[in-house]
Amino acid sequence: MKKLVIVLVLGMIPFSCSNSGDGPISGVIVDIGVHIKYLDENGNNLLNSGIDESEINIYHKINKEWVKYYEGNLDYPKGIKIYERENEKYLLLFVSDKVNESNLSETKIEFSNYNESDIVKSEIDFSNHNMIVRKVWYNDIIKWESTEQTERMFEIVK
Repeated sequence: MKKLVIVLVLGMIPFSCSNSGDGPISGVIVDIGVHIKYLDENGNNLLNSGIDESEINIYHKINKEWVKYYEGNLDYPKGIKIYERENEKYLLLFVSDKVNESNLSETKIEFSNYNESDIVKSEIDFSNHNMIVRKVWYNDIIKWESTEQTERMFEIVK
């Protein structure tokens, strides 16, 4: 009988544990996508003209050095996705999550067709176990802030 009681008590231990009482356990939010529409000087969407992901390389600044980004196990291994919205194409860029002491990350976009690259700086908020972009600069010009209460979307003229 003692063995039965011990087995029952030990069997109940996993079910008697709870969280710290801070509320329900929830997931982590990772929101680091930036939507960019590229236009020429006449207002034509450059991504509509056939630029594809193979012509774009992404680099993350890690410890003051640019490292080409590629994670083969992800849905978007290059950290980008070209998608269509309202008959226009946009580049969805997943910015670097490697930040400096000011919580700023740097992501370089390199276009093989244009022999140039652009730098996207992002301020990332890591509070409450989340990772959320709060500000975005494109070539040192502020393009979006979380105070705007709009989608993280902007246009760039090339």
